[in-house]
Amino acid sequence: MTDTKQQQQQVPTSGSSQYTDPTYNVLQTVNAAVQRLNDLAEAEKERNREVMRLNEKVLDLHISYGEKLSLAESKRIDAIRAVDVAAVAIASERQVQQASVLANQVSASAETLRNLVATTANATATQFQQVISPIVERIALLEKSKYEISGQSTNRQSNTAQSQWVVYIIIIVVMGIMGLVIKFL
Repeated sequence: MTDTKQQQQQVPTSGSSQYTDPTYNVLQTVNAAVQRLNDLAEAEKERNREVMRLNEKVLDLHISYGEKLSLAESKRIDAIRAVDVAAVAIASERQVQQASVLANQVSASAETLRNLVATTANATATQFQQVISPIVERIALLEKSKYEISGQSTNRQSNTAQSQWVVYIIIIVVMGIMGLVIKFL
């Protein structure tokens, strides 16, 4: 303290002729404040460096977990796609099996229908022959009788007209029977 007092200069003040110059004291205080600010700045720099190191670690963790998440999501999507592909393959296989079964059923049904139509055609032809044979015999008798009557009759026009009616009726009956037979075939 004696050094301090010795270094202080005596400067006159406005009211008195002497006063103490506070320069050394002020300089020490200013130097201490500057040192304190420098220490604070250095501490702030160190804190900023530490924050940056921590941010880099967090960023590295974020990147690694992002990659892991991306890989896991890719595997999940691949698994879903594999399930979908398998489901499509199974559905396709089932459709092929159903198509095969249906093709066999259609083939068997067609063969059954062909046999049924052939059987029905034969039966109808036999029935038609049984129905037509007597009609043909009667037509032959009618023609024979027509010729006999027309030979005996002098009036050809009336016989011709009557014969024409008979022939028309016979033709109509035969056509009707043929239509029924064709309808059942």
